[in-house]
Amino acid sequence: MDIPQEAIEMTYERVEAKRGLGTGRWDMALKKNLTELSQADNYEEAKHEWVATGNVWWRTYLRDGTAVTTEPTPSWVANSMQGEGKCLCGHIVAYHFEIQNTVTGELECVGSDHINTYLIIRAIKNETGLSEEHITDAMIEEWINVRVEGLKKDAWWEMHGAMFKHKFERIRELDLRINVRVKGTYFDQATNMYRPKTYLRKRRMEEGMASIVWRWNHPDNSRAQINGKGYPNAQLLEDLDEFYYDMRANKRIVEEEDRTTEAMIEAARLERERKRDEANDHRMAFFGFNNYTERKKLLPAWEKQFLSSIENQLRGNDWGHAITPKQMEKLIEVLEPATEKQLNYMRDLGYDGSDQVTKRAASHWLKNRMA
Repeated sequence: MDIPQEAIEMTYERVEAKRGLGTGRWDMALKKNLTELSQADNYEEAKHEWVATGNVWWRTYLRDGTAVTTEPTPSWVANSMQGEGKCLCGHIVAYHFEIQNTVTGELECVGSDHINTYLIIRAIKNETGLSEEHITDAMIEEWINVRVEGLKKDAWWEMHGAMFKHKFERIRELDLRINVRVKGTYFDQATNMYRPKTYLRKRRMEEGMASIVWRWNHPDNSRAQINGKGYPNAQLLEDLDEFYYDMRANKRIVEEEDRTTEAMIEAARLERERKRDEANDHRMAFFGFNNYTERKKLLPAWEKQFLSSIENQLRGNDWGHAITPKQMEKLIEVLEPATEKQLNYMRDLGYDGSDQVTKRAASHWLKNRMA
């Protein structure tokens, strides 16, 4: 996202309302021009004719020497006394706030500094009925936060919202994986080993930038920018651009991590299976069933279910009393080795598995092969 200078300046801007216009160059120019456009012939009376309408427009800016804008210049900006890019006082501005003379209907525009002077105090007076001496700085600040910052937020989202959302959604999951710090370890059951414990990086460190998600809209961040001014600050925009353009490299990092994790999970699964089969072989050998795991292969599902139930019974220590005579008869029947004739026939048909296959499994294999 190419960030115009106006956007950068906006994110650092802190607006403070004045109790009135002073005697500085721009304040005096605004008094003069405002009075000329009013019915009253003096500023103290003329200022009460004007009010902010709530409309705001962000002027065109230069990108690589080319003027860029998202929409045509509004008529109230184009037809204003100073024209596009200037406050009614003549000072250069990025944001144009529409004001209207409630007596004559005249439309003009001022910059963010001058809309936060007399217009705020007058607006509060109109809304609350309070006299000027009863309007506190806290009330002015609240009006700024609610109204003026709201206008700036709308202007920012109008111009950059779609691109910001696009980039943010593209990098969201990667950010949660990449922009983290490591502190401590935890035992991972899936991989059967201790692994690094990661946390979102909440501030820039030597390892890298702070998490973009954390700063923008993470639900656990009480100071998330979306809940403050409602638009991202300059540092967040800069980091978003950097991270977005490094997305391919970040994806490769995550994909490699995922491949490593998947390999570790598979290795842990195979090791669990090996230990389980080893334990089952040991237990079944106690009852005279050697090569149990090999014999179990190729059996139909319902017979494997029967063997699994026996395995569960044998997980206790008292193996000698774990199997009933009836179950033993069934085990002998199920685990009876295949005959040499069956094995030879199977080999003729392409079987290249273990010689320890059971008689019932051999019959099942031949039946499926001949079907």
